[in-house]
Amino acid sequence: MSHKPRLAVIHYLNTLPLVWGMLHGNEQGVFDLTFSTPSACAEALKRGEVDIGIIPVIEYQRIPDLVVIPEIAIVSQKRVRSLLIFSKCDIREAKTVALDTSSRTSVAVTKVLFGEYYKTHPRFDDCAPDLDSMLRYHDAALLIGDAAMRAQPKNLLVYDLAEQWHEFSGKPLVMAVWAVRRAVADQVSAKTFFDSRAFGMEHLDEIIRSESNRSGWTEEDIREYFTQDLDYSMTSDSVAGVELFFQLAQKHQLITQSRPFTFLSADARLAESNA
Repeated sequence: MSHKPRLAVIHYLNTLPLVWGMLHGNEQGVFDLTFSTPSACAEALKRGEVDIGIIPVIEYQRIPDLVVIPEIAIVSQKRVRSLLIFSKCDIREAKTVALDTSSRTSVAVTKVLFGEYYKTHPRFDDCAPDLDSMLRYHDAALLIGDAAMRAQPKNLLVYDLAEQWHEFSGKPLVMAVWAVRRAVADQVSAKTFFDSRAFGMEHLDEIIRSESNRSGWTEEDIREYFTQDLDYSMTSDSVAGVELFFQLAQKHQLITQSRPFTFLSADARLAESNA
């Protein structure tokens, strides 16, 4: 790769422990970083505008010729508090649902849950992430990321998407992964991503202090978010949850295929996952 690798990062709080080393540690300067929404990161990778992206996990099935950095993901074991459905009524009674256009995986999870768990079929509409306008003409609204964290709903029911997925499936919810274009995979080292994550986890106090004012959450909330709500590893249980999600997404025609991850090994050799 003759140029500095181009890397797209989701600009939400939950990605910071993964990229802190790229911003402030020994990995600083390795990549040309850009920050955007989950959907925009996926589109940039799909169009070849970047070489690597942290992308909504559903997009692995929609973008050809990708490999995944192993052992790293953004995962919620039981709840997440940044993927929320706000509803004027019991979720099973909702007839219309507004979906955050910033999202890809959460939109797909929402549609799977309605079909498989709630057993209802509301009308879904893509909407800009503004809770008041979303609920003006809809019974419920999906918000993700910092917008969900900052929302202050009144007289609404709030459903945590990860909690709902876990109640339904018994599995963790994998939200995002690092994905690399296969054409440059032999020139990318997984160790860079491991080291950046390690640096971020070692400097959580610094991240928490810097982000408290911006996120609108207290330092205690952010610490709990990083250490209890989120898991930054890709375990066998997480892969099993992804596999189930992919199967159900294909069943509901949200993707056309359900293929297993191809992982990039630590020494940049490709390794197939049969999970």
